[in-house]
Amino acid sequence: MVARVGSTIVAPEAGCISGSSINVPVAKTMKQRTWPRFSAAYMPVASMPLGGCVTHGAPTLALFGAYFPFWLVSAVAGAVGAVVAHRAFVASGWVHGVPYQLSVCTAIGVVVGVFFWLSGTGQL
Repeated sequence: MVARVGSTIVAPEAGCISGSSINVPVAKTMKQRTWPRFSAAYMPVASMPLGGCVTHGAPTLALFGAYFPFWLVSAVAGAVGAVVAHRAFVASGWVHGVPYQLSVCTAIGVVVGVFFWLSGTGQL
């Protein structure tokens, strides 16, 4: 009986374990994968974004005696901006006129968070 293992055909005499009713093929050796040569050249290019905050340090904000990462504060500001936008739509009656409320309020929250980030890091 001939068994197929992956793309290799294994005959019973070429390394199969025979049980009472089971004929299990045994893998000989696996072919080792080697890294392509060009990946070693791209490794420094891939690690360049990791040094983005090295010269100035990570942007932080001191709140209540603790340092919070500024991206977290910006995300909270964006979430608050989305909630305020939704409440403004409800209060003004635009909730019936503006389609896709979730997408619109999420986009407004993202814009508020990005503006908060840019103004807080001095890039605006």
